[in-house]
Amino acid sequence: MNILKTTKSKLLLGTVFSLALLPVFSSTAQARATKCKKIVPITMFFHFRDRMAYNESLPIVRYIEKETCTKITSLAPKYASKSIDVLNLHLASGHLADVVGLNNFKPIATKYGVQGAFMPLDKYFKYAPNIKRAFDTIPGAKLKTRAADGHIYYLPYFNPESLSVGRSYFIREDWLKKLHLKVPKTVQELEKVLIAFRDRDPNGNGRKDEIPYCGRHWQESIRLVNLFGSRTSGSDYYFDMYQDKKNYVHYAFVEPKFKEAYKHVIKWYKEKLIDPQIFTRGKHTREILFARNQCGMVHDWIPSTTSFNRSLAKKIPGFNLISIDPPKGIDGSQYEEHARELVRKDGWGMSAQTKHPMEVIKFLDWFYSKEGLRANNYGIPPNPYGIKPVTYTMVKGKPVFTKQTLSQPEVVGYLYKVGASAPLGYIRDRANEMQMVTESDKKIYGKYLKWLIPQYSGVAYTKAEQRIYDRSWSVVNLNIVPEYLQKWMLGTADIDKTWDEYIKKVKATGFFNMLKVTQVAYDRTYNIKHH
Repeated sequence: MNILKTTKSKLLLGTVFSLALLPVFSSTAQARATKCKKIVPITMFFHFRDRMAYNESLPIVRYIEKETCTKITSLAPKYASKSIDVLNLHLASGHLADVVGLNNFKPIATKYGVQGAFMPLDKYFKYAPNIKRAFDTIPGAKLKTRAADGHIYYLPYFNPESLSVGRSYFIREDWLKKLHLKVPKTVQELEKVLIAFRDRDPNGNGRKDEIPYCGRHWQESIRLVNLFGSRTSGSDYYFDMYQDKKNYVHYAFVEPKFKEAYKHVIKWYKEKLIDPQIFTRGKHTREILFARNQCGMVHDWIPSTTSFNRSLAKKIPGFNLISIDPPKGIDGSQYEEHARELVRKDGWGMSAQTKHPMEVIKFLDWFYSKEGLRANNYGIPPNPYGIKPVTYTMVKGKPVFTKQTLSQPEVVGYLYKVGASAPLGYIRDRANEMQMVTESDKKIYGKYLKWLIPQYSGVAYTKAEQRIYDRSWSVVNLNIVPEYLQKWMLGTADIDKTWDEYIKKVKATGFFNMLKVTQVAYDRTYNIKHH
């Protein structure tokens, strides 16, 4: 890629800038509105969730410009549907934005940072007190972001430890009551419930149109292997590695026990217990199917899922989604695989091509300030710039969402439209999410804490190890595995007949050697001694 022509000497350009030249980040919005000594132009490339570009037309970005004395120009396409693809095109162009970011940005930032495409941000921490404070106080922040050369090339999106619970199993309690069924506690009981949802007309319209299990993320249907003796991921990223209780690193999708577990999921799909269109419906699946009174169960985010009880109360009398404990699997295990990482791989970094690195680092530092954290967690406060919508106000020194914000069918989706809650570099506020749910919903978080299992936080590869990882990981994880998972479930290929062919393709990439290298790196990173 052309970006790799960047010289290492350019990484030190920031030392010649004077702090006196930086824009004034004064303590009040009114002061910033009138005392900007200059406006700093900043180009940005941040595309996320495979559908959104962080761009200057978003209200939050216009607000941030005023707050930070900057003029932001987004280079990310607004209507692209694959974030990683458009980022790869941007990297290949050889002309990088000042600030570059993405969901799961860490692998890209560390790979190309070592090669000179991104600034080693740790060299600038002394000029960024808010960033430095975060890295000094959040457990594992430095360890989990370091690249092979020891430097840090991206600023992550942090979750507080108290917000580790993210998803839950939800089921239609009103359907259970109508069919005189109990909450399923085992996978066997769950299967009987799903069959009843399919066959016994719980929505009462006289048609067999119920979809027992639905989901806006097709990967959540794959996660049902958890009920049949297999894992999928070790983090809140689909298809990640995981470590077992003895600290051995695994990749579930190449293990025989995954194959056997997935056969059960395929069977459920063939029997129409799983949405036949789960691969194509996409992000609005819940809105569509719940509004039609057709879906009986999901595994999804707590605040957005519980919101349907409020938004559909008038349209579907009695509609009630309740959180249930993870059903016991066929091997007797009971756990919740998904949890939120404290130090996420989402975030952004600074291009080595930027002409004003000191000003950019001060801009990025603002996102970890009190004002920046409020903006990204809560959106836009009453402001002297006239920027709307106002999504929160300060009450007794704390940010509180407005009634208009909380009245939205899905608060998180509304914040996305404003530009807040993007997975860029900042710290998530737990109080933000607690305002979106009812008092009874809050109990779900406490209940699910006991089901969470340890998460895989990645490793610090050496340069040689990183090259081995880069050769196989993306090919297997983004191409081979998703392709075969879909073919097997859709029935266009038989899992028993094509499993050896599949493993052969995975092996040809050097993937199994990569797993061995990762084990070495894992043991070194976390000082593990195997006996």
